[in-house]
Formats: sequence, C-alpha cells, structure tokens
Amino acid sequence: YTTWPALNASAATAPVLRVGFVSGDLREHPVGRFLEGAIAHLDPARIELFAYTTNQRQDQLTARLRPRFSGWASIVGMTDEVAAGRIHADGLHILIDLAGHTANNRLPVFAWRPAPVQVSWLGYFASTGVAAIDHHLLGSFTPTGRVSIRRRRARIDHAPSGQFDLAHQRVPGSDPPNE
Repeated sequence: YTTWPALNASAATAPVLRVGFVSGDLREHPVGRFLEGAIAHLDPARIELFAYTTNQRQDQLTARLRPRFSGWASIVGMTDEVAAGRIHADGLHILIDLAGHTANNRLPVFAWRPAPVQVSWLGYFASTGVAAIDHHLLGSFTPTGRVSIRRRRARIDHAPSGQFDLAHQRVPGSDPPNE
C-alpha cells in the first residue's frame, strides 16, 4: 500500500492514535503477559488498539486482553495479501509485530505495508531483516544506533529501562491499572 486511511483522515475524524498488534501469543505466553501489563497503562480515549491473531488458541489471558481492544480479528488461514487488506481497512497509524521470526509469525504481511508506520517489538530480540519494518523497539541492553538492513537503515528505538520494562512503566497522563 502507498496510501493509508489514517493519514487521509482529518483530526476531527481520527482523534485517536490507532495501533494494531500482530501476534500468535495473545494468550498465556510471556508476550501476552507483558503486553497485558503495557496496554493496561494506555488511555483508550487517546489510543485505540486492534489485535490480529495468528493462532487460534485462546485462554483466560486472551479473555482479559480482548476487551482492551476496539478490534480483534483472526488472520489465521488468510493469505498475506488478504490479511494485509483486512489490516489496512482498519485505518491504523501504527502496526506492531510481536513475533519476529518465532512461531506463527506473519512477517510477509508487513511487506504489503498495511500501515504507514510498522514496528517490531517484544517477541523477538533482533532485527527481522524485513525492509518494511520501520522501527525495532529494543531494550537498553541491545544494540544502539542504527543498523543496516537490505541497503536501508532501520531505526532502533530503545525502551526506557529495557525491552520488558515497558510493562511496568506508567505512561504520563494515564491512570494506573485496576489491580
């Protein structure tokens, strides 16, 4: 894709940041647990979340995560092109890969560029090597600066205190999660 609904919308029609997550681990799994902690601090009036699951397994953690998302869709069994079209239709600003090269990843979907900004975070500790991934959010114990990927520079962004510490960081202007 070269155009995105999120970039074409006016501030009046798109008052919130729309962020999607692609993962097979939105369940009882370390990625699911860390994501639960991180999104608990987000203000739904400012950030609207979408989930694209790549695994049909669901459990109690899935049940706790699901209400925090405005959209939840399984892309299991879809071709990469169809999955990218489904994601693109949601008009995201940012799409985040939570799998990297681990099980149930859908990295080829990112090659279709269904969102204007694409990020890799949490489930994989290195560059994916996918040219369509714009940023890799890593912890402070990982490489610094920039890394070349296929004749292109992908930006490395660092979490405040480490890859997983975001799950315990309070976002300014947000309420603490209900315990």
